[in-house]
Amino acid sequence: MFKEEGNFSPVGLSLDCVQIRLFKWLFLERIKPFFHKIFFMSKCIRTNTVIMEEPKLKDLPINEQIKSPKVMVIDADGTKMGEIMTQKALEHAKSQGLDLVLVSPNAVPQVCKIMDYGKYKFDLQKKQKDNKKTQKNLEMKQIKLSMKISEGDLEYRAKQVLKFAERGYKVKVYIERSRGRAQIYDNKGLDILRRFAEMVSNEYKIEKEPSFGVYDLNMILTVMTKKEKELKNAKTENE
Repeated sequence: MFKEEGNFSPVGLSLDCVQIRLFKWLFLERIKPFFHKIFFMSKCIRTNTVIMEEPKLKDLPINEQIKSPKVMVIDADGTKMGEIMTQKALEHAKSQGLDLVLVSPNAVPQVCKIMDYGKYKFDLQKKQKDNKKTQKNLEMKQIKLSMKISEGDLEYRAKQVLKFAERGYKVKVYIERSRGRAQIYDNKGLDILRRFAEMVSNEYKIEKEPSFGVYDLNMILTVMTKKEKELKNAKTENE
């Protein structure tokens, strides 16, 4: 009865399964990642964001964690001690109150350096933190204002920018230029930008003065350093 109702074919069914699996593979492995990448990059372009990978801080094998019986050793002052027994190198490091650190595990023989590992990690973390600050200075947020913006909206945008200061972001503030005869009001736009800069002046300084662009009026604000804030406060108190 089943055969009379339709032309059932196991071969045809298997071909359909292959086509479904092929389509699923194409979607998951090719189409979806492609559109995800396009969306991600367009978002970065809209926000003028520079993407940098943050280096990962990994713990290196030290002292008794080093399993190789012989290692190439570099002393604390940079002198090459040559290939010696790991136990002897460890005793030499401890006699100086330092650590034996495996710095090149893939070398043949493995390379170790005698150093203060705690200080080394601290310096590395500090350098990583400084790099992170530099990265944030490269990232820029954008805030759009308008010629007819109300005082309340202006204050709201200023609060947004002050939140960016906590993360160290630069900010581009812009107003789209009017067309035709309305361009006579462009000077009003410059006044709005200057007033906005004054509203966030406790955290930001003007890096690029308000000026005319091709399609907009814009300025760039950057976060003040701690020293710049102290100088500004001292100047204000003197006045």
